[in-house]
Amino acid sequence: MLPGGQETAAALMAQQQQQQLQVVHQQQQLQRQMEMRQAQLQQQQQQQQQQQVGGDAKRARTGGLEEDEEDHSNPQHEAEATLAAAQDAAEEEVQTLALVFQPYRPKRVTEAAMGHPVGSTHPETIVEAASMASVPPPEPTYRPSLSPALLVPQQEGESSRLSEVQYETVVYAGQAHCRRVQPEPGLSCARGFYIGDGTGVGKGRQIAAVILDALAQGHRRAIWVSLSADLLYDARRDLSDLGAADGSDALPVFRLHQLRYGPLTAEDDLGDGVMFATYSALIAANKAGERRLDQLVTWAADGGDPGMFQGVLAFDECHKAKHAATDGRLRPTKTGEAVIELQRRLPRARVLYVSATAASEVRDLAYMERLGLWGAEPGAPFPTFGEFCTEMTRGGIAAMELLAMDLKARGLLVSRMLAFAGCTFEVTIAKLTADQRALYDAAARLWERVIDLFDAAAAAAGDANCPYSAALASGGSSGSTAGKHVWAAHQQFFRQLLNALKARAVIEQTEQALVRGYSVVLGLMSTGAARMADAELRAEKAAAAAGDGSGTLQEAVSAPAEILRALLEKHVPVSGCDAALVARRDALVTALEALPMPPTALDIVVSHFGPDLVAEMTGRKKRLVIAPDGSARTETRAKPNVPLDQVNLHERAAFLRLDKRVAIISEAASAGISLHADRAYANTQPRMHITMELAWSAEKQLQQFGRTHRARQASAPHYKLLVSDVGGEARFAATIAKRLAALGAITRGDRRGASGASFAQFDFDTSHGQRALEQLYRAAGDAHLEGKIWDRFRKALEVRKAASDAKAAGVSPEQVDQQARSPLPLQTIARMALARSFETLNSLKARVERKEMAQTDLQWVAQLRQQADRHRTAHSLTRLHTVVRLVPPGAESPLPTARLLEDAARWLIQMRLADPDTGAVPDGPDHKNVPKFLNRMLGLPVRAQRQLVDLYAALLAALRGVDRVQGAGGDAPANLPGERIRHRNGPSGQVVHLDEASGAATLLYELECDLGVSWAGAQSRFRDALALHGAGG
Repeated sequence: MLPGGQETAAALMAQQQQQQLQVVHQQQQLQRQMEMRQAQLQQQQQQQQQQQVGGDAKRARTGGLEEDEEDHSNPQHEAEATLAAAQDAAEEEVQTLALVFQPYRPKRVTEAAMGHPVGSTHPETIVEAASMASVPPPEPTYRPSLSPALLVPQQEGESSRLSEVQYETVVYAGQAHCRRVQPEPGLSCARGFYIGDGTGVGKGRQIAAVILDALAQGHRRAIWVSLSADLLYDARRDLSDLGAADGSDALPVFRLHQLRYGPLTAEDDLGDGVMFATYSALIAANKAGERRLDQLVTWAADGGDPGMFQGVLAFDECHKAKHAATDGRLRPTKTGEAVIELQRRLPRARVLYVSATAASEVRDLAYMERLGLWGAEPGAPFPTFGEFCTEMTRGGIAAMELLAMDLKARGLLVSRMLAFAGCTFEVTIAKLTADQRALYDAAARLWERVIDLFDAAAAAAGDANCPYSAALASGGSSGSTAGKHVWAAHQQFFRQLLNALKARAVIEQTEQALVRGYSVVLGLMSTGAARMADAELRAEKAAAAAGDGSGTLQEAVSAPAEILRALLEKHVPVSGCDAALVARRDALVTALEALPMPPTALDIVVSHFGPDLVAEMTGRKKRLVIAPDGSARTETRAKPNVPLDQVNLHERAAFLRLDKRVAIISEAASAGISLHADRAYANTQPRMHITMELAWSAEKQLQQFGRTHRARQASAPHYKLLVSDVGGEARFAATIAKRLAALGAITRGDRRGASGASFAQFDFDTSHGQRALEQLYRAAGDAHLEGKIWDRFRKALEVRKAASDAKAAGVSPEQVDQQARSPLPLQTIARMALARSFETLNSLKARVERKEMAQTDLQWVAQLRQQADRHRTAHSLTRLHTVVRLVPPGAESPLPTARLLEDAARWLIQMRLADPDTGAVPDGPDHKNVPKFLNRMLGLPVRAQRQLVDLYAALLAALRGVDRVQGAGGDAPANLPGERIRHRNGPSGQVVHLDEASGAATLLYELECDLGVSWAGAQSRFRDALALHGAGG
């Protein structure tokens, strides 16, 4: 036996070696997956090149152009770009998983430190962001009152009911609850604690453990708030697993939403226990104004002062309370206000904030007022939430990362998660067919007519009976109701249209996965239930008008078509306005009905596989089943003897029993439902999680990812993000990439720690992306101006040529049509093209000297350029030239960049972003509004979207490359350049702040960077240069 100290050191060394081996194994496994993925992509590239060869032959037979298909893109270059982007993403994914996360074990809540067992090792590998791992938590001073039986295995070979990482939460939560904060002057409250753990750690069991700890201290009432009533069963399970629901002394769990409104009485039979409430119940009230929240406070007080309640107040899935504070654009939500009110009415409650996705923006943290991040107590970092929000927002994602590390250092946050070892992420492009592109383009043209109609209505705003404002023409940004309706419907329409067009690819991907032995989970957000209700109501009215009593739907419902129909029928007035506007509206409805719009995406998928083979977990009560002939029937989702509020639970059970191998989840089932390959159930097939529709927020998207990656899984899932090749759909991916980075920064202490996936290729809404958008807007405006200048010159020359031709023909000047124009000779056209090009005069003079062009041509070019300068705005040509140099046209591209920029100006005008006369986007917030740019782009034809996105992405890549060369990282951490870097204030840094309660220290490190080159470094570079050029030593 080794002495105690040596034995401990040896154990620690062995543990570290084991952790290192785990990391190496993960790296090797991910490297193999990346190589397989690259091989698949190379195979796809070869197939695309073969298709291109066939396309070239076809174009040769048809004279070079196909009917209605003048596409200037280069498929070979697109394939190479796609392959390169995917390879970069795969490499970044490997590096992310290897470097961002580290295996996690409690550092200070150990058996030696606590003096008693602290639970078994967690049954699954748990990790923590490396940045968070560098920050030690405070020394534990709190000793929970839990039964020791929870911390030791009941039988040999088993694990304890509480693992060591779960017990660590109980320790630090109790330690935080012993302190006080003042969210506002005069209000003293118990400090709260934030459980930011991801999937696999057991957040529900940790809540139950904290409740049992308070129960053992005499606080026999607790409040558990969660998203849906279905999660009540999970809460009971977690309490039962810890023995709280066993035997005669079982802890009852009550349902707030099932109580009668009004004062609580003895008939309600409510005693000590846990009151389970949903967030919707917190804001519920009857017509008499009696509120559920008041009932909850009354029960917690148990006939006494609510201010004396010291039980647990757990906000599970607390991200539901975000938007609790106004930001000048949005009003606070009722849910957020209710959460804050409940905390203030129970000031001594032991508050737990529980969510892996608590906030993706700093302003979403307003409800977390018990963490002491702002307040009136001495030593509070900020006096108010407004000041906290302003300063943190100014600091960007880096400040959010520091915020998470600060909370951990003060013992107010735990943020661990199940390791992503074995999980794979893939972005798959769903290419639209020729028919689908034609349909999309037709829809885009129809929407152009719709926006023209609303523009005309805005022009008639002077009519008091026509309630419009002219704000639509400028984008609806000044608060016009019409503008907001139009652009909201515009976004929803194309989003739903893309979902429906991707349904074919979803079905193909699902069938392939089933053949390969996967069980498939399809993730979407919207179900089209509201649109189905609109169609049903219209069918009932039509049946009533025709004297038919059935009024049931007989055909499929198209969600995008219903969205546009609702806009036209509800927001274009039918009386009081110009009759021509009403006629145009009716013509648009007729044109919409003539379009072969696809059914709702969810109905397409469910109808293809059949309801008996698909476990649908959504919020809708009925569904449409589409027959092969296009007819449809309406049916309820609930089977006989199954209550409607338990349909999702029964569908989940069927999926886990392997009765159904395809599951579909919407936003309603994105939290609390486990669909992973759980060893406890029959269906242990590996999971293929296909995201067919991205969520509106990173929180909801990450919640969906968590349904298939959880503890006790037989295999890790494969995530597949399905994105169409329509350029504007990058808008949704860009938003999710941006929010996932912020979410990882706030909750994980690392912007890359939210999902473990690489979405960098979609992250447009960054400082680089905003700068690229400004460059694009200015260049498009300049190109529009250039186009108008040269069009004016060409017209003037054609008029002059017509007059000259008339004079040569002997026609008197009085008989010449002043507007007549004659075609210009080829030589004049060539001279104009040279004058308009970006070739310098020195270069043209060199051509003259080489006798490649005549001196007369050079004089023409110089004269034309001088005339054009008189019509330009300051620096417009210089700015345009700069952008063209950033985005070279390419040797094989038939489309010059200058021409593309002119087209971009026309598209921006169509998107109602640019002024129709100048082609310029007005100065203001829109110059950096990347989401708005990508959203409006959805209304362009497919080819225009692709070219505009390619131009924008090329500008973005160029700006990133320039900054990379200069050592600037934009939103990413910057690399410090220098020959030598040393500490100015010592390797231990300088303590600039010390938290008195936790002892957490904030350190300042000053670094001195020598940007010069040492003599030895210069000699080394000189030798390298000689060797490179073969000059010897």
